[in-house]
Amino acid sequence: EALASLVAALPASEHMRPALRRLLEGPVGTLAELSSEAAAARIASDPQGCAAWAARSVDAIGTVSKGFARAQACSAPDWAAALQVVGRLLEQRGQLFDGDGGMSRSTLFLCRRMVDVLGDSFLGPMDALLPFLYASSQADLLELTTFAHQVVCQHQKKTHPLIQKWLHVLFLRPLEAFKQLPEDSEQLKREKFELGTTLLLLLKEIAQRCPVALLEPMLLQGNSSPLASELVGFL
Repeated sequence: EALASLVAALPASEHMRPALRRLLEGPVGTLAELSSEAAAARIASDPQGCAAWAARSVDAIGTVSKGFARAQACSAPDWAAALQVVGRLLEQRGQLFDGDGGMSRSTLFLCRRMVDVLGDSFLGPMDALLPFLYASSQADLLELTTFAHQVVCQHQKKTHPLIQKWLHVLFLRPLEAFKQLPEDSEQLKREKFELGTTLLLLLKEIAQRCPVALLEPMLLQGNSSPLASELVGFL
């Protein structure tokens, strides 16, 4: 992180970008290697070790990004290239990480950082990362819903295509968990209340910033749509 701060402070992109690439080449190279066909045998022999290795590499990319406190257009292609490698690994080896929450947490950490580093430019790459984040059996749905709410708050109408495409995931996955949460203790009741409230805040923000994306499934698909009926029931 300290090195990244020094790199971000370099006066010109011709100096800063090569230095940034050198910082990223280790973790990005590891992820690229794990997504290659040559790594299949090693992954099969030590899936837990490879999953932990991948999670640490994603964490490293996120940590490097902490040195870049604000969006710097000249470095955007380098971050986009790193995200492409992360997305390719998740697409090809997603099942490797399903039972391990480390990769899910690391990817969410990276997503939070990229919102700050890339700004609106991150909405495209996020389209490829969202399915993994929500599909993981170890997903922290409260944290994910909070993150989705923050993205809509920050990017507002620009999130419309993303919300329109993934509303069924953003809403139905946390809703399923909400319904299944027991209320056997005050702690469990509090956890259920927090998830329900956060999900409601997300829908409220979507209604204000991207109203068509919220109304469309209810108006066009009718009560036969699980998304439409669940939205009406929850609201």
